Amino acid sequence: MVGNGMRDATVTAPSGESVIPISKGRVREALDRAQDVYGRAAERAKDAGRQADRLINEQTYPALGVAAVVGLVLGLAIGLVMGARD
Repeated sequence: MVGNGMRDATVTAPSGESVIPISKGRVREALDRAQDVYGRAAERAKDAGRQADRLINEQTYPALGVAAVVGLVLGLAIGLVMGARD
């Protein structure tokens, strides 16, 4: 548990003994860093999605061709594996 209303706090185990003394400033810094990392990762994911969307819109027929070939190859592979079981 972290105490409320204190400048510094101590993490305690369920048994009540002090485990780790922590500073609220350090907790705030860690939270800020985590939020920054999350924000950058979310922005990269959005950029990748926009790029994929743009590529598919600009190159619709090649994208359909690739999807068809991948589907055909997977279908044949699954058919061969299932056929070998019989």
